[in-house]
Amino acid sequence: MRIGNDGALHSLKLPERHYNKQVTQLTNDTGLDSESLALTAKAGKHISQQVAQLQQNIANNYIQNSKKSSAINSSSGDTVATSAAVKTAYDKATNAENNANGRVSKAGDTMTGGLSINHATGAGGLAGQYTTNAPFFADVGNAQGRNNYYPYIKGRVSNGDGWGTALSFGYVTPTNRNQFGQGVIHLIEDNGISKEWTFEHSGELRSPGDVITGQGRSLNQMKEVAVLAGEVNHDGWIPLPDGFSEA
Repeated sequence: MRIGNDGALHSLKLPERHYNKQVTQLTNDTGLDSESLALTAKAGKHISQQVAQLQQNIANNYIQNSKKSSAINSSSGDTVATSAAVKTAYDKATNAENNANGRVSKAGDTMTGGLSINHATGAGGLAGQYTTNAPFFADVGNAQGRNNYYPYIKGRVSNGDGWGTALSFGYVTPTNRNQFGQGVIHLIEDNGISKEWTFEHSGELRSPGDVITGQGRSLNQMKEVAVLAGEVNHDGWIPLPDGFSEA
């Protein structure tokens, strides 16, 4: 087809030799799978622009090997952690969590098992015991209050339908300031009845009741016997103490 001098469209007759030659049709569509169409320069430019953009995206988002790090203690803001670094950090965190779950917090907690202490902290002469610690040590730097009891070790037991008892060892502050108090073994029942065995700084041991020796003898009765012996030596007459007879 051609446009003639008269402006009309006319048929163009090709020579016989051109009949066997294939005419290629051009297209701007880059999404076709055709094998008979050819891309125009415009389509080629579009593809070139897309390839350039893809290369730019890869350059911007690609992590170079030099920017990868397996260190778990790095504070760099220019490198990224590898999977190996993440796994190492995860393993350490898991081990730390498992370790923490088996420990008693310094802030306090309830133990689910027994506690055994093998280290002999504070072992040594008696003269240095004020300044040394112990495997279990409670330090009250400035005890407040008069006749205030500070228990250091305490246990509580119930038997049957109640019958609860608490036993503790501690120290009672003095009545007045700048004085010594008393070491105390304290026994209290769930009904409020309590007994105290006190250790005085003078060396005296005070018991709320009688003390029975290993031979089953009463210290109270032994005291009465001693008084009786003293009176007999002076030819005195006193009644026999309880538990004794003339026979």
